[in-house]
Amino acid sequence: MKRGILWVVLFSLIGLGGAWNTHAATFSSPNYTINGNLGDSAAGAQTSTNYSLTSSAGESINGAAASASYKLGQGYIPTLDRSMQLSLNPSTINLGALTPGVSNAVDVTATILTDAPGYALSLHQDADLTGPSAIPAIAGSINSPISWSEGSTKGLGFSLVSTNATPIDSKWNSGNSYAALPGLATDFYSRIGYNGGSADTLTARIRLDVLASQLAGSYSNAVTWTGTITP
Repeated sequence: MKRGILWVVLFSLIGLGGAWNTHAATFSSPNYTINGNLGDSAAGAQTSTNYSLTSSAGESINGAAASASYKLGQGYIPTLDRSMQLSLNPSTINLGALTPGVSNAVDVTATILTDAPGYALSLHQDADLTGPSAIPAIAGSINSPISWSEGSTKGLGFSLVSTNATPIDSKWNSGNSYAALPGLATDFYSRIGYNGGSADTLTARIRLDVLASQLAGSYSNAVTWTGTITP
């Protein structure tokens, strides 16, 4: 019998990125003072088709120097922040009406843009799918995903399908092995190395099947993705 189970997942983003800061301390003697709390006085964001650069320049210590061959502005970098942007498409997904024994799946693509040398993605759900009753997660975990056996595997799970960045761990079996959405934020993917100013994409697949005894009705939960800059 066809069950009218509707799953709406609202993806929200929190705790994106972070920053690295480099600070110049304050030094002094009877002859000089160098103030470590320097304000930006030059530079900013520069981009081209090949790179993205955010730079900062502080107060000059010796003034400008120049000749016929060069110009030099001497100073300190007070702070240099790394940034990260993370977006999901679609941000709300609907798995529609399910027939027990026939899973429904939807792909979600994360787009990440950062000037940091690496980052980690984590996610968590606020609860199991909730409606007239609860739909539990599958048995697999992020550390140990399980193969999806159509007709036998029951519950909600996710897998990683493709990326243009650091290769996906083989444990995901090219999108054929699945893990439960954890209740606490857990890392599931890491990017290593600079991306050269280009956006990374990572496609995840959300899959659901239910028992024939599952109560019909509308079910929903909220899943949060978080991106964190890593050194």
